[in-house]
Amino acid sequence: MKKYLRHKIGDVTHIIPVENIRATDVGANTTVHILMEDIGHYVTNVSETLAYKLVATTADDAAKTKINQNALVDVIEECLKSDLVMFDFNLPYPITSIVRDQLKWDGS
Repeated sequence: MKKYLRHKIGDVTHIIPVENIRATDVGANTTVHILMEDIGHYVTNVSETLAYKLVATTADDAAKTKINQNALVDVIEECLKSDLVMFDFNLPYPITSIVRDQLKWDGS
C-alpha cells in the first residue's frame, strides 16, 4: 500500500510519498531535507535529487534542527508501521514552510 506524509500550513496541504524517500539530512539551521529517490545529472555533471525542504524558523541552531531531523525519521517509521494511507505529522519545532527543490546528491 502506498503511504504519504501529510502536513498542512495555512490553506496549503503538502503530501510527500513515503516510498520514494531515500534519506534525510540537515541543511542550514532551521532546515531539514527529505531527499527523494529520483536522481539525475545536471548540466555541470553533478548528481542531483528532488527534495523537500522543511523549514522551522524556531529551530534556529544546529541542535534544534537535529532534533527535528530525528523526529522526522521517527515520523517516517511510524507512518510505515501504521495502517493509514495519509499520515499527518508535526515536528517538535513547527514547520513554517515546505519547498520542493533540487539538491546535490553525493551518494551517501
